[in-house]
Amino acid sequence: MFPHLRDICVIHMTGEQMFHLMAYPLGALAVGFQNLDQRTDLNVGADFFFGFAPGGFGQCFSRLQPSARKTEVYAPVRGLLDLNKNTSFTPDHRPRRNADDIKELWCRRGHGKSVVFWQKEWHGRREQHEWRSMTDFAILRQASVPDNLRIARSRAAPNLGPRLLFFSGGSALNEISRKLKYHTHNSVHLITPFDSGGSSQVLREAFAMPAVGDLRSRLMALADETELGQPDIYRLFSHRLPKAARDKDLAREVASLFDGSHPLLKALSKPMRQLIVGYLRHFSEAAPGDLDYRNASIGNLILAGGYLDNDKGLEPVLFLMSKMVDVRGTVRPIADVNLQIGAELEDGRRVIGQRQMTGKESAPLGTRILRLFLSDGTGELPADSVRLPKRNHKLIAASDLICYPPGSLYSSVISNLLPAGVGRAIASRTVPKIYVPSLGDDPECHGMRLTDQVAALLDALRRDAGLVSTSALLTHVVCDEQTPAKDRDQVSRDHGIPCIGQPLAHALKPHRYDPEALCELLISLS
Repeated sequence: MFPHLRDICVIHMTGEQMFHLMAYPLGALAVGFQNLDQRTDLNVGADFFFGFAPGGFGQCFSRLQPSARKTEVYAPVRGLLDLNKNTSFTPDHRPRRNADDIKELWCRRGHGKSVVFWQKEWHGRREQHEWRSMTDFAILRQASVPDNLRIARSRAAPNLGPRLLFFSGGSALNEISRKLKYHTHNSVHLITPFDSGGSSQVLREAFAMPAVGDLRSRLMALADETELGQPDIYRLFSHRLPKAARDKDLAREVASLFDGSHPLLKALSKPMRQLIVGYLRHFSEAAPGDLDYRNASIGNLILAGGYLDNDKGLEPVLFLMSKMVDVRGTVRPIADVNLQIGAELEDGRRVIGQRQMTGKESAPLGTRILRLFLSDGTGELPADSVRLPKRNHKLIAASDLICYPPGSLYSSVISNLLPAGVGRAIASRTVPKIYVPSLGDDPECHGMRLTDQVAALLDALRRDAGLVSTSALLTHVVCDEQTPAKDRDQVSRDHGIPCIGQPLAHALKPHRYDPEALCELLISLS
């Protein structure tokens, strides 16, 4: 009866509730509803529809029943606005109003991702109305490095800083993250939980859990370390048990952790101390009697206890720890699973376990890695056996810049790209996508030139994203100016993307990036 009502919803609400609505994502809902007088069943099939009570928001209907009149949602039957011409209208009757500031809001689906709103507001006897639209645009711009205005703005208001997203693991990005938190509080760090070396391996073998060491160290790098933060909790989470202590002394300190008498625990306020000691006791109850506590991070023990206390889930305890130390960003595992990574090598061998690849706890591979895969510890798992969680997909979809940062190319960066959906999520986001290769020697990149490293990164992404353009996965390679010009030119010739040299190396440590210089570069490009 009213075909022109399609793709419309009408909402009446009071005060500032309209602004809450506009912050909500609009989903596609097929609904029908009745007008307040029950004279006509409109069944409009609106694409967007939300019902809000005047006293507060929270009610959403798939179909309004006659008893729902009190919600103040109403549909006029004549005098509708012309959505194509964006003209206003005067309804032949108005809704009941409890206050003078009730607003009327229409919305319709536009072309592509646009949503168009028509707002009408009553101020006493005066009426005001306007169109507003929200559209997802992809914008290309000329970037200046360093962009001093962007850098100054980010330092002045880091809570409004850009959403820089990193696929990383290991410790290579921690020093950079400590500088980054002064530029933005909105960075996102998706961390590999597949580490099988160091103290993380002790916990993995004891509890069959994901690796937490890299997650904990990144949380600490992004924590508020000032007196305005939680310095006592920060010291506790960062403390390691002695590596060379006598057995008797080590046992005494471990016992003081589990009974709450450790000096670092006693420095905490009582509610926080009780929560943390609860996690440590869960850990103590589940730990094998012969567990080696030498050089163990107390933060890792707390994370493991929280993992066990939350039905073997990392997300709840990571969220809580982030709040405890006021983390200036978001840190999550790329997937909350207990798996290993494996590598297929050029010489025909296969190795399983991250520590077999890094050349730190075992001899370097001495040959190229052809391909990385996920493993249950015995063999290769199907590519789609682990999927990118929706919560992480949303973080990628909201990013302002995606960075493949310095670190071990395969075990720290490419391992984060293995869950199904990561490559597709990256390809669907039109933002700068930057690869920053390591400056020092990477044992995982045996005999690989810079262009080979870029090819390995793209190959891993295309295994999930398919045959998409290079620029959908990687837009720029940025390296230090000490990288030979011929190597940079080779990257551009082979892959068709710019490879830019910048003064990024640390003045005193030429095999490391200067954290401030790299942060300013990323802020300038975002």
